[in-house]
Amino acid sequence: MKKKWNDRYSDNTFRPRVNPWVERFYELAKPGRALDIACGVGQNSLFLAKEGFLVDAVDISDVALSQIEDKNITKYCVDVERFLFLKERYELIICTNFLQRALFPKIIHSLKPEGVVIYETFTYKKEGFNPKFLLQKNELLKAFDELEVIYYEAGEKALMTAKKV
Repeated sequence: MKKKWNDRYSDNTFRPRVNPWVERFYELAKPGRALDIACGVGQNSLFLAKEGFLVDAVDISDVALSQIEDKNITKYCVDVERFLFLKERYELIICTNFLQRALFPKIIHSLKPEGVVIYETFTYKKEGFNPKFLLQKNELLKAFDELEVIYYEAGEKALMTAKKV
């Protein structure tokens, strides 16, 4: 798996833009610590660091992580399933274009009270993808039902912003 992602990120001209949902909703979180799950080349991590967050950026690709440089970002080159999700550590957790269902309870566990999660990934309506990596109808809502949903939208992608109350 690591080789696949390292190959993808070896062309360091690839720099996606900051996720628009992160830009739109990050201010709902109190300033503090943020976690960027499967951060890739860190466009969202860099944005959050610029906005004053101390960011933990997690990705399996050391090639991708090598493209991130900011004193407010701590990089973790590890499969996210092996990342240690500490209890109530983060004011903000983001996960975009990545689905690992086993992480859902870990995300909730790592959110501080009043912490915000921004989650966006593909749904069952997206054609040509392995169904294992696609959300089912209302899956995010069910997985995070103990949180207060602030915003939810679903089509080919599902976006959810929720707060731990």
